[in-house]
Amino acid sequence: MKLVLQIALGAFIALAAMNIIEYLIVRYQVEIAIESLNASMKEVAESIPKPLQRHTRVISPRSKPDCLLESGNVYNETYLTCRQGQKLTIEFNPNTGKERVLRSEPVIRHTL
Repeated sequence: MKLVLQIALGAFIALAAMNIIEYLIVRYQVEIAIESLNASMKEVAESIPKPLQRHTRVISPRSKPDCLLESGNVYNETYLTCRQGQKLTIEFNPNTGKERVLRSEPVIRHTL
């Protein structure tokens, strides 16, 4: 009878050990599956195009001598833009990293 109890106890311990090992294996497989799913979701999220962003940039007006120097001592469009400054409405595309000027207007109006 003692031998039967020892065998039964040994079988029970072996069965319990097998269940624990099976649980750990399943848990490990689930963790790997979750990591794989998270990586896939991150790739999908990164592939979705990001919306265009608009912002305003102001270039301050500069002095007459500075603007004449920039325009080559000629009163032209470069000089006028330099003297008036610029308020630019810019559209930035984060997918391509490029900016596009949508609108440009003078900050102030100067006479030549």
